[in-house]
Amino acid sequence: MAFQLAKIFFGFNTWKGRVQTFLAVAIGVTSWPFFMQIGTSTNEMPIALMVMFSWWLLFKEIRTEKSINAKSFFISGLVLGAAAGLKLTAATYCVSTGISLILCYKMFKPFPKLIGLFILGGIVGFLITNGFWMWRLWQTFENPVFPLLNNIFKSEWFDERSYRDDTYLPKDIWGYIFYPIYHAAAKFRTDGEVVADYRGIITYFIAFGYIINYLRTKSIKSSKLNIFLYVICFVSFLVWMISFSIFRYHIPISVLQGMIIVMAIFYFLTMRASLQQSLYISVCIIILYSLLSTPYYSDDWGKYKKYYSGSINIYSSVWPELQQDYSYIEKHPQFTKLIDMENISIPDNTLLQLYDMPSAALLPMLNINNTIRGVSMSIQGFNKEGETFDKTKWMEYKKEIVSSHKGNKIVLIAADAQIIAKNIYYQYAKHQGLECHLVINNIFDWILCVPPEQVKEIFKWRYQDQSSK
Repeated sequence: MAFQLAKIFFGFNTWKGRVQTFLAVAIGVTSWPFFMQIGTSTNEMPIALMVMFSWWLLFKEIRTEKSINAKSFFISGLVLGAAAGLKLTAATYCVSTGISLILCYKMFKPFPKLIGLFILGGIVGFLITNGFWMWRLWQTFENPVFPLLNNIFKSEWFDERSYRDDTYLPKDIWGYIFYPIYHAAAKFRTDGEVVADYRGIITYFIAFGYIINYLRTKSIKSSKLNIFLYVICFVSFLVWMISFSIFRYHIPISVLQGMIIVMAIFYFLTMRASLQQSLYISVCIIILYSLLSTPYYSDDWGKYKKYYSGSINIYSSVWPELQQDYSYIEKHPQFTKLIDMENISIPDNTLLQLYDMPSAALLPMLNINNTIRGVSMSIQGFNKEGETFDKTKWMEYKKEIVSSHKGNKIVLIAADAQIIAKNIYYQYAKHQGLECHLVINNIFDWILCVPPEQVKEIFKWRYQDQSSK
């Protein structure tokens, strides 16, 4: 889809157009939000594809310069609405596209009819992909977007909060104004990773230069197609930054940035002075190298580790019983998979009580050969004032599940620094008479607490050498 978008702006009938198209696509797909999402399960790629297809329909209508096909606006809205229904974070692009159409209303005639069809398509698309689920949520929790916006719907199953992740939002007004500069200077660590991506700051200075040129000349020389590109890229970035500032939602914007950067590079290639042109081309080569090498110099989304990845030393003062796991970790063979763990055998009909994040990530791996039920009991997560779900009907329901379960019960703790400091979940497990052990894996620090009489059965491989003797 990035290729189809670029073809609209640069064409593909000349060598210059082909070079520009390939460069724009290369810059777009090597951005950190695009490249680091390859192979993940967050579903950002399908959503980005739908957003870009929606934009492609609109750009195509501007390029034709003929009577505008009203169906394209309905389909564009339909696809965007469907994307938002599949993943609500895509609603930011519904908002930004709608605002961009309103700002550029002179390009689209008859505008009231076209914007009406776009909005109607968005509503229909959203209801197709999310209508039934919203109805079920309303029936069950009295909130159609549960647990989001519960400060409005006030469901008894959740705290009265909006449940928006504001972890990566800029901290002050200067952070918003100079966000691309702060990010390029690595002041912001996006999603906990080190990012060497300078598309934002380059696009930022291109926009600044464009504004200065307009103030100087009092004229806009760009085509309608390019103007709409600038508007939708800027507005989408602004809505994204204000809403989340989470980089994996940034993929469609990165693709547009690639096209804008290529346009700016070729704009100045008309300089006649050979020395100036040589220096300019050299600078452009350096810029292109820094952009195309972003995946190489940035942190990966996931890193393969051959050995246990945890920081076992931090447990010594808080949970001294876990020190016995040192010997098992040292003799564990190398991991052979990107996501791998020791062989743990949990009996059927076991209830796994999950504490904090990302404890649920381990459930599918434990459930390969057995029937295990998992329930998230307590999460520090997004609630800065206390535990999520700890004072609501939801927590009462989960406690009822635990008390009514007739089979085996064990506890899994995601042991980050905050949990270790509070020591609350570990004490809860000990009060149940459970014995806790580190789960040897190459992903995260997990602690599994099981009945003492089942330790040798569940951690079977650890005791194989002793039993053979």
